[in-house]
Amino acid sequence: KFANIGMLLIGPDGVMETGLIGTYPDKDPDIAAFVDSIEAKYKESLAEVIGKTDVDLTIADTNGVRLVRTRETNLGDLCADAYRTVADADIAFVNGGGIRAPLKKGPITYGDLIKVHPYGNTLTMVKATSRFLTLWNWQAAPPRSTPVTARTPPESVAGSCRFPA
Repeated sequence: KFANIGMLLIGPDGVMETGLIGTYPDKDPDIAAFVDSIEAKYKESLAEVIGKTDVDLTIADTNGVRLVRTRETNLGDLCADAYRTVADADIAFVNGGGIRAPLKKGPITYGDLIKVHPYGNTLTMVKATSRFLTLWNWQAAPPRSTPVTARTPPESVAGSCRFPA
């Protein structure tokens, strides 16, 4: 579990010192009070249940390997479906790297969703032809005979496409 921040100090003589910072004994009391007030303000909202899931929504396999970066997962599918619905689009793509936490079976809180998508992502709409989608799909998942160096990783494209009627 992430518990520390890495530190690198480079002295005037070029000597480097590294370490981990896990606690902050010299917290500025004014800043600490400000952060505490923000956390208190949103504590109730973050705990609000906004949905539920009947199954675990995953991003990794049982060994902890992040599958969401290289293939579909049920949580990735849910995120893409949510984007598609919100945008009223025909299809949607999601950057798997932006999906950061799984959701356990049971109630889902607003705070849980922030853990899934902690970044300020922007939904982008584009109009595209079926030819574009076919070409993009080949770049994202080219035939296995294509050299690995010629492939574009699937997470390199994000957003949604709207096809003209």
